Parts: sequence; C-alpha cells; structure tokens
Amino acid sequence: MRVQTQFGRALTVSQSPSRLFRRHEELIEEARPVGRSPRGLLSHLRSELACQMTWRDFGCGLVVAGILALLLVQLEYTGIRRYAAGDIAREDVKASTDFTVEDPAATQVKAREAAEDVPWVFDYDPSLSAGVERQIRDLFGQGRALVLETKRSSGRRLSPSQRTKLAVQLREQLSYPVPEPALQVFIVHEFAHELEEQLLHLMRRAYEAGILSSRDLLAQARPRVVLLRNLASGEEKRVEEVSAIKEVSQVRAAVRDQLYDSGIPPSDRRSLQLYLEQILIPNITFNRAETRAREQAAARNIDPVVIQVKKRKVIVREGDEITPRILIQLKALREHERPRNTGVQFMGFFLLAAIFLHFLWRYLVLYPSRQASTRSRFLLVSLILVLNLAVVRFFLLLIGIVAGGSTHPFLQVPEHLYPAVPFAFGAILATLLTTVHVALLFSLILSLLAGVLTGQISLAVYSLVGSFAALYGIHHYKERSTMVKAGLLVGSLNVVIMVTMELLSLQPSPASFLAWKMVPAFSGGIIAVMIASLLLPLLESLFHLTTDIRLLELSNLDAPILRRLAVEAPGTYHHSIVVGTLAESAAKAIGANPILARVGAYYHDIVKMLKPEYYVENQIYVSNKHEQLSPGLSRLVILNHVKGGLQMAREIGLPPRVSDMISQHHGTRSMTYFYQKARELASDGEVNETDFRYPGPKPQTREAAILMLADGVEAASRSLIKPTPAQLEGVVHKITTAVMSDGQLDECDITLLDLDLIRKSFFKVLMGIFHHRVGYPGYDFTKAEKADQVSPIH
Repeated sequence: MRVQTQFGRALTVSQSPSRLFRRHEELIEEARPVGRSPRGLLSHLRSELACQMTWRDFGCGLVVAGILALLLVQLEYTGIRRYAAGDIAREDVKASTDFTVEDPAATQVKAREAAEDVPWVFDYDPSLSAGVERQIRDLFGQGRALVLETKRSSGRRLSPSQRTKLAVQLREQLSYPVPEPALQVFIVHEFAHELEEQLLHLMRRAYEAGILSSRDLLAQARPRVVLLRNLASGEEKRVEEVSAIKEVSQVRAAVRDQLYDSGIPPSDRRSLQLYLEQILIPNITFNRAETRAREQAAARNIDPVVIQVKKRKVIVREGDEITPRILIQLKALREHERPRNTGVQFMGFFLLAAIFLHFLWRYLVLYPSRQASTRSRFLLVSLILVLNLAVVRFFLLLIGIVAGGSTHPFLQVPEHLYPAVPFAFGAILATLLTTVHVALLFSLILSLLAGVLTGQISLAVYSLVGSFAALYGIHHYKERSTMVKAGLLVGSLNVVIMVTMELLSLQPSPASFLAWKMVPAFSGGIIAVMIASLLLPLLESLFHLTTDIRLLELSNLDAPILRRLAVEAPGTYHHSIVVGTLAESAAKAIGANPILARVGAYYHDIVKMLKPEYYVENQIYVSNKHEQLSPGLSRLVILNHVKGGLQMAREIGLPPRVSDMISQHHGTRSMTYFYQKARELASDGEVNETDFRYPGPKPQTREAAILMLADGVEAASRSLIKPTPAQLEGVVHKITTAVMSDGQLDECDITLLDLDLIRKSFFKVLMGIFHHRVGYPGYDFTKAEKADQVSPIH
C-alpha cells in the first residue's frame, strides 16, 4: 500500500513510523528553495515551462494551437449592415472595389426565354408501318395456304361450313386478333392477291406523312419549332408544314374514302374499314422527356446576367428603400470585402490557444492516470476541443446561411438560433473518455473560446452552463438511458439559462420570440448527445479506451462467453457473480468504478471453463484431481488460469482495463496449499517459495485491488460450515490483512480508510448471502429420505 505525499513521492505503509517521519523531513528539505544564480533560475524556469514535455509533445501542441486559431479567425466582414428587401437604408453604401454580381431574377428570365426557344421533339417510328405491312402479308399468306389445302381435298369452291372451319383454324394460328367480319370477307375472296395489294397500298398512303394521335399537341407547340426524329436512323428534321402531319382520326377518314373509290363491293367495305382502323396506329409521338431535357440544358448553358459595379459607386443612399436588386449588390459587396489584419488575428488567437493548451498539459502532468499516458490524454482532449470548436463554427455558419435566406422575422436574426449550437457534446465525450476533473477544465476552455469566437459573453456563459449540465448528467453512467437523460437535462438547462440571459438583457426579445427561442435551446442539448454518441465509438477505438458504455455491454450476463462459463463451469460462474457483487459494493463504498470492478470479476476466471474439473468450485460429487498430481504439476495448472485467461481475453476482445485485472487479481501471492504440500513431500523440507507464487503484477488500480480482496474473501467464506456474523467478520479481516501484509497493495492507491470501508462493505454483502432462515415445519433436511416421500416445494 502506498501513501501519497504533498511532494508527489510515495511512502510505503510497511515502513516504521520513525523512518516515515525522517523520510518526510528529507522531502521537505529537498523541496525548500535555495539561492540560485541567474543561469540556474533560467534553467529552472525552462524546466518549469517544459513540465515533462518533449519536443514531439511541443510540436503537437503547436499544431493544435494553430488549428484552433484557424477556427477562431473571423473570416466574415461585418462592416456592412444586413438588410432585408423593403428595409430602409441607415447610411450610404459605396462600393470599395470593382465587382460583378449575378442578377438572379434577370438570369431566370433569360433561362426561361432560352427554354421557350427549344423545339418540341416528336419521335417518328418507321418500324410501325413496316410491322403493319408484315402483318397483312402474314395474314394473307397463312389464309391462302389454308384455302389451297381445303380446296385440294374437296376440289371445289368453299362451302359455308368449310369457311367457318377455315376461320376457326386461322384464328388458332394467328398471334394477333382479326375482326370476324373482316376475316369472313378475306375467306370469301380466298385471300386474293389483288385484295392484299389494295390493302397494302392503302396503308402505305396512310403512313406516308406520318400519323399523330392528336393534333392538339401541335397546337400546344406553337409558336415552337417542331423537330421530327427518326428512331431508326436517329436523323432529325425540322417540320416546315405542320399541317402535313395528320392525326389518326383524319387518316381513318381518308382510308374510308379511299375504300369507297377502290372498287371493293359495298357489302365488304365496312368490314375492311373496321380491320384497317384496328391496325392503323400512330407512328409519331411527342417525346416530352427529351424536350424537357433540352429545355433544361438550354437554360443551364446561358450566360448569367451580371450587374457591373464600379469602385466608389453609391449602391444605396441613406433613407432609400432596399430593393431586391440593391440587396443583391449589398450581399455581393459583403462577400468581396476581405477581413482586416487576418494575420494579426491569427497570431493573437494562436497565443491564446497555446496558453490554454499549456495549462491543460500541466494539469494532466499534475494529475496523471494509470490508464493512459499524459501525451495520449492531451491528444485526446485536444482532438475533442478541435472537433467541438469546428462543429460550433459549422453551426454558426449554417445559422448565418439560414438567417440570410429566410423571410421570417425570427429567423432573420442569427442570435435567435445560437442556442441550437451543440456546445456540450465535447464535455460529454471528455467525461466519458477521461475524468470529471479533466472534463471540467475542458468546459472552461471551450466556453472561453466560444465567447471569443462569437464575441458574446452571454454565449460563453450559455456554453459553460450547458457543459456543466452534461458533465453532471453523464458522470455516473450506469444505464443506457443515461445518455438520453443527459440530453434532456442539457436541453432543459439551456432553456433556463437562455431565459435568464434574456431577463438580464437590456433589450430583451419580445415574448413571442422568447417562446420561439426555447425550441433551438432545447434542441441544442439533444443534438449534443447525438453528436457525442456518434463520435464516442470512433474515439474509443482510436485511443484504445474503455468507457462505462463498453463496460455495460460486457456486464451483460447473456454474453456468449458468460453463458458458456455458466454451462461448462457453473461453480466458477457462481463464484464470479458473487465476487462481482462484493467488488461492486466495495467500489461504491470507496468511490472507485463499480462497473469496472463488477466486469473484472465476471471475467477474471473465464479460462477455468477449459478445465473446470481442476478447480474445487466445480468439483461437485467428484474427487479432487490434484490428489493424483504432484504439487509441481498442480502449480502449473493453477498458474495457467492466469496466463490462459489473458490469452482468452485477447481472443474475445476484452479491453485492456478488464484483461489487466485477470493477471492482477492474484498479484504475486503464494499458493499456500500446494507450497505446504510440496514441503511435506520434499526430503529435506526445503522448497523455494518463489516457485509457488503467481507471476503478478500486483494490483495497479483500486478496482484490481478490490477484485483481489473480494476473490479471497468469497473463497474463504465458502469454507465455513455454519457461518456466524463473528466468523464472517473474522474471515474478511484476516483475508484483507493478509493481502496487505503480503505487500500486494503497495502499487495501487488504496488507503487505510478505503480498506476499512471495503471490509464493512464485504461484511454487509456476506451477511446478506449467509443470512439465517427459519426451518420448514415437518421437514428435517439433515436426514436422507426417499424421493417418493418428499413433496416438491414451489
């Protein structure tokens, strides 16, 4: 066990009080200032400023400071007021330089005119007329073949019954419909070549100029030019005489007239007319998609209409109304202006960021962590700071865009939307990935930088309160809903602090605007939690950290490895659960991490499932295998549960904080039973005790120390037949005292007060496990009875 002094040195409790006092006096003497030369003072100052910092750390700090400075530099010129269309100018505005700006309204008119000049595209499909011609030839060809076959068998003209049968056969062979009246006409004429040629001639004349479904489309196209695109060749030609294109109704009427002049008997004309109207389909269609695409392309390819503004030109005079055209020029002038003294701003922000980062480094050096190096923690916090400030800058830019393009009075003022900025997500990440104290310092630095970035002290206060709320809400992460609760807490406090700042303002917002501002304020907390949830797994993986969120996932008893342990080594599983309960209770008592203690207990003996029969807790109604083994072999088996446990931890992906507890929960303690057995079997009674000690290391954290104590106390308590409170208290005291006396707690931060609290916690849990129960009337469980005489108890 170690005692920490005010000088950062460690003294062990095992030393005598007089030696401790002398050592303390030596440390005081070392720390007392002595007279130094100027060169010595300079060297001492340089050492103090370096504060264990290497050149690599110094370079990383400069890079981070440069990035923060870039994020803080104001790249927006604020000398020109923001106006909306219809406002009255408060002062004259002159152009400070020559510039051009696009006139969106005029450009839109020009694009519309260009689109209206695009011809309408109609598709001409010559394959349709060819398909109609093929269909006629196919119909007459098959019909003539059937007629010839029928006449060859009968040798005379077709009878009515033969015509009917022929019509049925032909309909079965054809893959397209033919009206029944027309089919009868064709059969009567025996599908004559002359009739076939007449029909083909009529179709060719009908399709000669093209057929359109409706001329209403041509009427809509006026005064547009009409392009006819041949789908077969891809050739396009301009239609000079639109009237030459007939719609389908006109073509059908023309075909009807030609039938009357063709010499076809009047009784057959109506039937043939129905057939031709059926196969007559439009072969010219309006391609709306192609026409629309060409209109859009023409609109895109126009040159924008620009307004030329010369230097010193008065864009607007005081008292004039801001028209849309003037507003365009004012926005363009604001974009063309360049921020002044950007280099000076950058240097100032660079020095400010460097100072803050130096304070952060010194704090991390002053309060080191066993889980990560100072450099790793510094890079982690710096990265979170950069990400947080970058997100703040992005939201401010987004708010500016929304305010500039909105017509709503509330949205036109960017300050109304500033509460929606998720300042607090960095504090959430810092709390989960480092410590509360580091997160507190992070919140202070971030809030100051946010105030510098926006130039508003109210936003710095708003950021600080929101970050503190996030820190408090996420500090004790014990369940998954904690993240949601933290978001609600941050959002609620954002609303409270926003209302408070409005009440303290000399020019508070109207009551209606105040109600509207509550929405972005509450949303800021929800957005902060969402961003933190998104970035947390990435940062965990990048810096190899284990948060309480990951530990909660590992504590799920339905995890496959724990379910396997319960089945293959039930005694070890039950032992681990009880040790987890003891460790969690003790960790809560001394302010350690109870989730880590419990998870470490669940996994500290997982390798025992591979050979459960070699461990006493799993030897149920079987002999002890170690009775047939020599002490040396038993020693190897027991030692392997540490080495094998580490290997299994790597295989299942346990984080280092948990896997380290597998090797540390035994420390360098002695395997007393096998050591004594080896001494009894040795001829001279001399056995090297070191051979019968675990390889270590000793517990490095308070959670690992708690696990060692809980493991020993649980195992020892199982040896009691009828434990009484006095016996349980004695077991707890003896085990913890033996561990401390053996020096197992020398390398962790357990104090004597912590040890006393751990003992009380263990005793309380054990009393709950071994509590007294009243007997069941009528049952004597000390005597064996036959199974059929014992009733089941539910």
